[in-house]
Amino acid sequence: MVFKAAIAVLIVVEPMLLDRPFDQVMSLLTSISSPICPHSIFTTQFAVAMAGCKVTNSLLRGLEAEYEHLKLRSGKNDP
Repeated sequence: MVFKAAIAVLIVVEPMLLDRPFDQVMSLLTSISSPICPHSIFTTQFAVAMAGCKVTNSLLRGLEAEYEHLKLRSGKNDP
């Protein structure tokens, strides 16, 4: 359920992220849960996006494998 919510957030904010400088993207993503967020994320559009997210076990395994690969590549093997 957490992955579906994260994907839905990205779907909703995608138009706000495209063609923006890195600092604006990070500012938006870090303020999403804040009451001072300039954009309303958790609307009906969010519920529709979350309902439409298909998160399969194979997708989760792929994400986990990619995470482990990036972790090894960065040299951070500690939990």
